[in-house]
Formats: sequence, C-alpha cells, structure tokens
Amino acid sequence: PIWGPASSYLRIRAAAVPAALATLVGVGVCLGRQDTNTPLRAVVLATLVNVFGDALLVWRLGWGLTGAAIATAAASYASAALICGSLVRELRPRWRRALRFQEIAPFLACSGALLVGRTLNAVTYTATSRVVAAAGSVAAAAAHQISLQCWWLFSFVSVPLSLAAQSLLSRRAIEKPLTGVATMRSVSQLAVGCGLLMALSNWLVPFMLPGIFTADATVRASLSSVALMAVASQFFISFATALDGVYIG
Repeated sequence: PIWGPASSYLRIRAAAVPAALATLVGVGVCLGRQDTNTPLRAVVLATLVNVFGDALLVWRLGWGLTGAAIATAAASYASAALICGSLVRELRPRWRRALRFQEIAPFLACSGALLVGRTLNAVTYTATSRVVAAAGSVAAAAAHQISLQCWWLFSFVSVPLSLAAQSLLSRRAIEKPLTGVATMRSVSQLAVGCGLLMALSNWLVPFMLPGIFTADATVRASLSSVALMAVASQFFISFATALDGVYIG
C-alpha cells in the first residue's frame, strides 16, 4: 500500500536534489562573507512557497503526497534561485577551467570529521528505514515516519547555533584567540541547553499530543515503545548539530 505513493514522492523530490545542493553551498558562501541576511530571506521564501504549495496542491486540489512533493521541490528551487542569484550579482563568478585537487584539498582537510559523521548518519537512516519497510506493517511504517519527522523537525532548531558558530569563529579565532575560545564555550553550553529542550519537546509533542498525527491505537503504541530512544537521540543530534558549526568555523 505504501510503495506507489512513496515512489512517486521520491521521484519528484529527487528532481530537487540539485537545488538543495546549490542552496547548501550558497549558504556556506554567504556565511563566509558574513552575510546572514540572504540565507534568512531564502528560508522565508522557501517556507512560504512550501506552505502555500501544500495548501493549493494537497488541500485544494487533493493531490496528496504528489502535491506535497511538488510543493517541497518548488520551495527548494525558489531558495536556490534567490541565494545563487544574489551571489551571481555580487560576485560575478566565471567558469574558467576545471578545479584541481590542490584547490579542493583544503576543503577536505577541514571537513573530514563532518564527512564521516554525515556518512554514518546516512547509513543509519537508510538501515532504519529498510528494517521498518521490511516488516511489511503499515502501522509500523506510520509510527516510524511520525517519529522520524518529529526528530528531524526538532533537530533543525539548533541549526542557527551552528550557523552562528560558523560565522563568528572564523573571524574571532584568528583576530582574538581568547574570544574565540569563549565563543566556543558559549556555543557548547547553548547546544546542551538546546539539546535538552528539544529532547523534552520530542517527548511532549508525539506522546502527549498524539491526536495531531494519528488516531490509530497501534501506531500510538509503537510510538510509546520507542519514546526513550527518541528522546535520547534527540538530545545528541541537537548537540552535535550545533558543534558542527564549531568544526566548520
């Protein structure tokens, strides 16, 4: 029952991968230039496109998952267009030749820990979804999706801390090393606080307000069975996300 709509959703979302990549790279360039205004405008634009797209395609036209996928893909391209358009106007980049390894090596050197972490995350998410899908239970798949989406939502709350660290540390650690150390300490403390708050939120939302997601007793029971693991992993991902910015900075 899940395969048809899921594959349709995946094909549409896959078409937005170039836009998502362009947005991630563009945000990195903006932060490196101490520009937080452009990424903020891109987030607001993407949110508006997604919300209004869902309202039109899902609720008004009744396109279901397909409509949701189209709205999200459109939001990705809108965000990429705003960020890349702004950078092109300001920097006027030109493709002169292919990149050499010597030019890429510094990026690899400073992002090694992040690459390992991202790879382990991707393998974990894929393996988890594979196990749930192999169970062949719609209720289990629904519980997994609810739990994962709540987890994703709350894990993004600490992203601003990561972005702040990236922007501030790159300058402070060089100009004033002691100030850089103090900034890292502050970010780490805020990361712990954010992790605890998001862990509590992950417990409250799906388990205290399950009616938001489902009325099915079987799905609710599945959610309750993984509550402690969801809360624990929520703390660690929120904390780690913030510290990513320290590494990059």
